[in-house]
Amino acid sequence: MTLGRWDWLLVSIVVGTFASLARWFVARTAASGSAAGQVAERALATPWISDVLRIVYAVGIPAAALFGQSALSARGLGLKSLPAPGDVTPLDGLLRPTWEDWAGDVGWMAGIGAAFWLLVTLGDHAARHLRSSEESGKPDPHSGAAQSAVVDAVVHQVHWAFYREPFIFAWGAPLGIWLGALPVLFEAVINPRFWERLNDEGPPAVRRCLVRAGLFVATGLVMIRTQNLWMGLGLDLLVGWLARRTGPSALGLMHTEATPTSNAGVGTLPGTEPEVDPLARTLVHSQ
Repeated sequence: MTLGRWDWLLVSIVVGTFASLARWFVARTAASGSAAGQVAERALATPWISDVLRIVYAVGIPAAALFGQSALSARGLGLKSLPAPGDVTPLDGLLRPTWEDWAGDVGWMAGIGAAFWLLVTLGDHAARHLRSSEESGKPDPHSGAAQSAVVDAVVHQVHWAFYREPFIFAWGAPLGIWLGALPVLFEAVINPRFWERLNDEGPPAVRRCLVRAGLFVATGLVMIRTQNLWMGLGLDLLVGWLARRTGPSALGLMHTEATPTSNAGVGTLPGTEPEVDPLARTLVHSQ
């Protein structure tokens, strides 16, 4: 059966929704004291399991749509190739850039990334002064290593590029890129774990959500200027890693209350984190 780009988009939303609900059910079952639920929760909280599941979901579906049925365009996804001899044929619809094009793309990524990181730094500075220096608590459980930043960047950027592609095809790059936020927001709104995390973890979860939402905007701007997915990946990886390095535990923004369901993950939407959630987070995605 041949599926179109909108069909693949719907398939991804349905799979991601069921995955997030299943993950939420496992977390609730584990919290109720179920031995089976606790075993499943520990397994899904293992990075080597959750990260693989998330990558399979976020990369596997668009890869099947692009290479299996040619339902997506390489240009719409932002798959810009490196400069190559004229007799080398790239993927259908792939851009043929020069080294000057790539240098310009790197410049846009650096400029937009620096501006966004300045906003993050100013926000952290303001938040630090708004909270009492006497407050203490647990450090952010999701401020992980560089490996987590890499997985997060790949999952989110590929997922977002996939969700933007049908809108870009229908309405063009500038408008289509922003309309691509609609399915991402939809996944976040209907994901119960997203709201649980904001409620249970407090400031750390809010900060991750804001950084992830900001990365969607920043990488969207990079996409508009460069049509280069690799630049979005680079920006996400660098800012995501820096945001983890200067996370709540280093800023005095830790949550002081008990968080019985702090292991709950979020979908791949704005505000998601990689270590704890598999498929659903392919959004909405953080840091």
